[in-house]
Amino acid sequence: ELVAAGAQQDTINLWNVASGSISPAPTATLHDPGGKSVYGLAFSPDGNLIAAGDTDGSVYLWNATSDKMTATFHDPDSHGLYDVAFSPDQTLLAVSDATAGDDGVVYLWNTATGKLTGTLQPADSGNLADIAFSPDGRFLAAADTGGGVALWNVATGAFLGDLTGLITQPLIGVAFSPDGNTIACTNTKGDTFLWNARWLYS
Repeated sequence: ELVAAGAQQDTINLWNVASGSISPAPTATLHDPGGKSVYGLAFSPDGNLIAAGDTDGSVYLWNATSDKMTATFHDPDSHGLYDVAFSPDQTLLAVSDATAGDDGVVYLWNTATGKLTGTLQPADSGNLADIAFSPDGRFLAAADTGGGVALWNVATGAFLGDLTGLITQPLIGVAFSPDGNTIACTNTKGDTFLWNARWLYS
């Protein structure tokens, strides 16, 4: 019932779309406590939480109903964050580091305890942008601005490889199909690429 949009003015605007009509004025507005621009934004699978990552390396969780902040996570390297994603069971929050140079990483936090539980690193990568969990939560994909898609086993943290093919432009978006068998990504030119992901489950 809610749509959220982050802005460069440290705000997250929420609209209630249950009625089928959207007012230009937001239903509610959340503010980044650090006054930084908001990049990554995601609702939890049950719709009860909103996660937002900012350019200062902080991630904030809000209750989507009460608009109250419930938790704060901080990038260990204090870099800006590009994207945030909840695992399908909502126990993990993944965050891609946007400005770690050639050492792009994805951090995993336990949403219940607030503890950093893992750091996922590709073998050879530039900055990591958009991230996505597989529908069963077993795998995580990250779009690489160097032109590849990095893949990990979430439980073990093992790096499974890069999908590259003929991609020469930075990738900015990645997603699994609902059945988990296909991975799609898009680059800065607007091209979309599809990979068969069935090998992950073999």
